[in-house]
Amino acid sequence: MARYLQTRWCYRCVGLASLVSLVSLMAGCSLWAPDPGSVPFLPLPETSAPPPPPPGSFLGQLSPEHTHQLTSLGIAVVVPGVVSPDFQVIDVRVDHRDQDQGYAVIYRNPQRHCFGVEFARGEVTDPPPTQAVVPIRPPLFEGQPYDLHYGRFKNLQLQPRSAESNLYSDWLRGASGAYRLVGAAYIRERFPALGDCQDVALQTAVKLVESFTLLSAAPQGDGVKSTPSAGDRGFPGP
Repeated sequence: MARYLQTRWCYRCVGLASLVSLVSLMAGCSLWAPDPGSVPFLPLPETSAPPPPPPGSFLGQLSPEHTHQLTSLGIAVVVPGVVSPDFQVIDVRVDHRDQDQGYAVIYRNPQRHCFGVEFARGEVTDPPPTQAVVPIRPPLFEGQPYDLHYGRFKNLQLQPRSAESNLYSDWLRGASGAYRLVGAAYIRERFPALGDCQDVALQTAVKLVESFTLLSAAPQGDGVKSTPSAGDRGFPGP
């Protein structure tokens, strides 16, 4: 009888232990698989609006205000089509006099490298030759060879006026007038506040002048002049 009671008690112990283990297992399962209804809803992260276009997204780094200022002349405005984003337009000058219309757009970067684009509607003369030149082929001015001048003047009489190196292109002649790239010497002479300007690298200057692009056409133009030797391809009449 004693052995029977001991055996029956053991079975009860085993049954109780199994029940406790089962309850524990179910409790453990509830931690790993909670009721979906009890899971808090996590909203998706808000998508931010795309950033505004950088300043360099405008042709020639020109803001709409600059563009309006230049196109107010009513002529074909030419600017470099490829400008490094670190350059900014720091000055725009416009001359509205009938026969002496002109403009100058001056660029500068944080390293004080400067260059500019100059336009003149009246008569222009070729700049004096420098000690070195490199040929340039701006697609907008096909039909005539042009050069980019750099270094000091060849003419010794002009040399004292050129204590430092020069950098400028030939005048590129179109129907509205003549255009050219100018460097630091020109800028320092005409813009005293920019007296610390330095020239861009020669390769950069070549790329700039060969990227010259029409910003706008003269609204009163009556067609395209097509005389190749005049370098007028792509320009509307004055």
